Amino acid sequence: MNPINNTVGQVKIFGQAKLDSLYNFLNKYPGFIIALSGGIDSRFLTFFSHIFELNYQAVTFYGPHLTDYEIDFVKRWVEKHKIKHNFVYFDPLKFRLISSNTKDRCYFCKKEIFTLLKRNYGKYGYIIIDGTNYSDLKKYRPGIRALNELKIISPLADFFIEKNDIKFLGNIIGLDFLDQYSRSCLLTRFDYNIKINKTYLLRLREIENFLLNLGLLNFRVRVLKNKIFLQVDDFFKELFFSYKKKIDIRFNDLFKRDYELMFSNNISGYFDKKGL
Repeated sequence: MNPINNTVGQVKIFGQAKLDSLYNFLNKYPGFIIALSGGIDSRFLTFFSHIFELNYQAVTFYGPHLTDYEIDFVKRWVEKHKIKHNFVYFDPLKFRLISSNTKDRCYFCKKEIFTLLKRNYGKYGYIIIDGTNYSDLKKYRPGIRALNELKIISPLADFFIEKNDIKFLGNIIGLDFLDQYSRSCLLTRFDYNIKINKTYLLRLREIENFLLNLGLLNFRVRVLKNKIFLQVDDFFKELFFSYKKKIDIRFNDLFKRDYELMFSNNISGYFDKKGL
């Protein structure tokens, strides 16, 4: 008997059908690796695989392109749920095609990461899956080309599961942190074609860690050639101004310059000059 039928109970036909299809698809593989970024999409796949006792292994890449806040979140989450999980260190700046920061940067980065996964786990017969959802296919996502070339499986996209569907289905299976804000890697903060060096990346990492620890959970520090922008979600405006003096001091300490401030209710995960 499909275990979902006993676990989910009375749900809408849509949710039942999606969960059944996903379970039947993943269950046919003797084992698979999940690229767990810590975002809601890959967490959904990981939690789903875990509670239905599929033969999975979650892997998270960490390095200077991610904040301590995000890595700590993954650590706490996998420990809480007893997820089968490994961390793998990855420094994207070791690769010239990534650090040169062209518009295809994410293509080159995904290619290196998933090539490493295939090299380490493919020899054991594991397939590699990731959390790309169907909504992502409608946006500019150069990394998807790398996934296609390496034959990485994206079951959420394959079964037409969109971002809003994931929250609905996640609620059915008991996934936590359904309202978490999206966090893209720190390389996306740099305007295209600005070469990214480690010193500046670590300063950016430090300021974003600082802001996250203040409780500003949805923002982006944007680096242009001659300017730094701080985009903050409208929801956090009051909290921002309560810490503004501390924030100003930290920006000056790290970057020796002022930043330009803007509030928005639609902050992109990728570098976006819209509204700047």
